[in-house]
Amino acid sequence: MKLYESGDWGYAQFRIPCLLATSAGELLALCEARSNPRSDSGRIRILLRGSRDGGQSWSAPQVVAEDGDNTVGNPCLVEHRPSKTLQLIYNGNDGSVTEADILAGHGARRVYRMESRDGGRSWRGPWDITQQATRPGWTWYACGPCHGLCLPGGRLVIPCNHGEASPAPGARSPYAGHLILSDDGGATWRVGAVTGPDANEATAACLEDGRLYVNLRSYRGHGCRLAAWSGDGGEHLSPLREDLALREPVCQGSALSWGGALLFLNPDDDRARRRLTLKFSLNGGLSWAKHSVIRSGPAAYSDMAVLNGRLFMLFEAGEDDPYSWIELTSCPLTAEGLQKKWNLEKNRN
Repeated sequence: MKLYESGDWGYAQFRIPCLLATSAGELLALCEARSNPRSDSGRIRILLRGSRDGGQSWSAPQVVAEDGDNTVGNPCLVEHRPSKTLQLIYNGNDGSVTEADILAGHGARRVYRMESRDGGRSWRGPWDITQQATRPGWTWYACGPCHGLCLPGGRLVIPCNHGEASPAPGARSPYAGHLILSDDGGATWRVGAVTGPDANEATAACLEDGRLYVNLRSYRGHGCRLAAWSGDGGEHLSPLREDLALREPVCQGSALSWGGALLFLNPDDDRARRRLTLKFSLNGGLSWAKHSVIRSGPAAYSDMAVLNGRLFMLFEAGEDDPYSWIELTSCPLTAEGLQKKWNLEKNRN
């Protein structure tokens, strides 16, 4: 099912999907609506569509965040489960500047939050949380792209990344990753663990044993993802580890924890954004088994959610390139099925 397709509602292109299953049993799908195709700058809004029937039908798109001809994007949605309040964390900047400009110190990238107490039907805000969510010397900034996490104790975790004005010696890029944390339901935020260098576009999942698993895009040139773990709720992370089992063409990927399984979705190719593949781990991300190829053709950014025993995957796709539409698909998910595939994979190896 194509939820957002280039040209719909007068927008030239839709990118950067974010998907969340709420405690009320609804699915929320967000993305950037761009006026200029193939551009990360200019007039960009954040749109939201919702489903109350398990993904069978969807509401008309709602503009959640906009700023005239300026850029707002990188939506990262999370539900504070104790209060059932949605927090939307996102970024904004002047529409006339690019990522390269901001990395060079020309222009500022802001961090905002909005909240909804009625499942995304109405929103309060925005509030500027840039001072809470950044550190001196950071230039570019991007939330996710993905959903955020609510840990069992109620802490909110948003995986983010940033550019550094003074990269670490020997770094191949200015990028690094970090987490922002809230212990009061999203009212205030602070920077948690920072990791890098040469890592950005982080995604995170809470493992069954309570640890955080963080996976990032790599600029180290080895065609694979980077991973780290946290045992203290995102305050600190282990050193980054290259995961050769998770190939990547320098693209975003999405992680999700369900039951005792860790799921990961990204283009499984070391050259092009194609062959979107779902993999899973039953040992906390130390090794992986392939579940299925979701799309063999062009595909790029993605996000995942589980609702009523089905895994929903929202991803960018197209025929000639991976940016023509944002598609939703789903498959049944059972612990028995994953265990069976895991055993087959291990026996094969």
